[in-house]
Amino acid sequence: MWDHLRDPRTGAPVTLDVAANDAAATEDAATGGAATDGVTLRTRDGQPAATWHPAERRLDWPIHAPLAHAEAAEWDRRARELAPFPLPRPDGPEWWDADICRGASLDPIRRAHPSLGKVEGRRVLVLDGSGTDAWRFVEHGALRVDHVDVSSGMQRVALARLRRMGTPTDRLLFHRVEAEALPFRAASFDLAFARGTVHHLDRRRFFPELHRVLAPGAEALLLEPRLSPALQSVLRLRRGLRRIDRGADRPLGDRDLETLRALFREVDVAFEGTLQPILTRLPRRARSRWSVRLRPVEGALDARPRLGRWLGAFASVYLRR
Repeated sequence: MWDHLRDPRTGAPVTLDVAANDAAATEDAATGGAATDGVTLRTRDGQPAATWHPAERRLDWPIHAPLAHAEAAEWDRRARELAPFPLPRPDGPEWWDADICRGASLDPIRRAHPSLGKVEGRRVLVLDGSGTDAWRFVEHGALRVDHVDVSSGMQRVALARLRRMGTPTDRLLFHRVEAEALPFRAASFDLAFARGTVHHLDRRRFFPELHRVLAPGAEALLLEPRLSPALQSVLRLRRGLRRIDRGADRPLGDRDLETLRALFREVDVAFEGTLQPILTRLPRRARSRWSVRLRPVEGALDARPRLGRWLGAFASVYLRR
């Protein structure tokens, strides 16, 4: 199952035999023990490629970008403050509409691309930090799920969450790695999903990598904050423009969408949050109150594509390779 790996630095093939380590991982989890010492994973020519932590089902790949190291340290710190609480799990065909996309005005994307919710037998790449979404793909029949994040701390939270929920982990593998240098061979995935992750990445490097690891005809769904033209105009009036969304992170913009259209055969975008340019100017308490009151109005505005494109603060991006 795990024969799709490669050294992100050299491109050399890497193979992982998980079966030999599953018993140790299961025993360690049952006794509440700490992760076992890492085992060096090597390429076929004997070069070290990654460190395998069987108890945590995680491969640690080398991280080279200084900013990625800094970001990993910050998210590791935040992970120590998180509790791996279980998540709601609706049954039946509603699991996709009601759960993965809960609270988002993404009906146009879901109606236009119902194949996104058909997970059984597919090879899935997930970028979602603390496991908010990865378990859903496992439980609904994915052939395998590879979870990518730069923070091993967040992935420990994700694994603890899955185990508390009773989700099987034999088809799930965590990779602590930069998403801009994915440790997978070309055409390794049939579906990719990312929620609120891409704006943390160097998209000049990530978008081509995503295209490379998706198989021909494969799909991807990115749920992202977006710096719309109207929101950008409002924020220019504020001193904190350079500190949008954790400071260094730049929300999805029109140039990013143009890049995706140049790479992928099909790109479909739906926008929401059309009132955010107004709400962001309110004090926090008032913003929270009015966001709830105006939700029906915002939903009606989001349904108007041209208005959503200019005002929308969030984007749902469908991609087909």
